[in-house]
Amino acid sequence: MATRVRRAGRAALLAALALAALALGGPQAAGTARAADDGYTGLIVYGDTVRGAAGLAPEDLPLLACVLSNRFPQGSQIVWRVRVIDPQTGMALDDSALESVTLTLPDGSTKNLAYAPRPRGQNTDAFWAGSFNVPEDYPTGSFSYQIAATALDGRTGALMPFNVAPSMVQIVAQGSR
Repeated sequence: MATRVRRAGRAALLAALALAALALGGPQAAGTARAADDGYTGLIVYGDTVRGAAGLAPEDLPLLACVLSNRFPQGSQIVWRVRVIDPQTGMALDDSALESVTLTLPDGSTKNLAYAPRPRGQNTDAFWAGSFNVPEDYPTGSFSYQIAATALDGRTGALMPFNVAPSMVQIVAQGSR
């Protein structure tokens, strides 16, 4: 009985800590608290995709550039923005702690993501980013990718998008939105 009460108390404490982390540091902090509690020592990798400025008309830049998207027309630019977290510290890792953050494209080719303050000229945040210019004749449909991070101490982590068609990156015909 005492063990059950201690477990229930520990579970309540962990739930309270996760809620506090969520309130104070966002969902990544709550997930990091849980990962650290589970003894996970790999890296936590998360990110998103936005439309890059390449291929946009000047009047479309404020409307479409750096806006979350999973639909990219042929001739556009896909930009990946990525953060890598150490679950033991809850801290984001920069280029002094990571050996590499690599994007693998559908054809198996790879691109190294770069860590830098962003957006250029404003420097309101810093994260890993890389891009792919979609050729104008690129086939339409799902665009699978993977992002892998490797720390200097050998720990790894990966981001693999959900295999659910509506949430996957999609290449659409030019003129589509």
